[in-house]
Amino acid sequence: MTLISLVVAFLGIIVLSLWTIPLALTGLLGLIVFISRDKVKEIGIRKVNGASIFEVVHLLNKNVLIWLSIAFVIATSFAWYFMNQWLVPFALSWWIFAFAGLAALIVALLTVSWQSWRAATRNPVEALRYE
Repeated sequence: MTLISLVVAFLGIIVLSLWTIPLALTGLLGLIVFISRDKVKEIGIRKVNGASIFEVVHLLNKNVLIWLSIAFVIATSFAWYFMNQWLVPFALSWWIFAFAGLAALIVALLTVSWQSWRAATRNPVEALRYE
């Protein structure tokens, strides 16, 4: 393989990665919009009964964080196995996986918390008006 073909392959991987990250964030945003619309009445009842915005955001973020943790454990185990087999001559450290997991957690929390906060700050009367 020539150097030019390696550079082209590497640039293709970078472009594909930069395309999949916004695609995954769009899916995550769609998921939290669906969950928040599904729980509009529950959020309204909780707010009428005195729940704070933080409690409502925590309610909506909890399920996403559980699924993200499960996905991180599964992805880390597969990545560790395959990278350990492939990159034997190189030093493979745990902090690479910790950084990737922390970065995914921060991006997912920012995406989900933004939509959860929007759902939590809505007027509960709008959700309960027709009940």
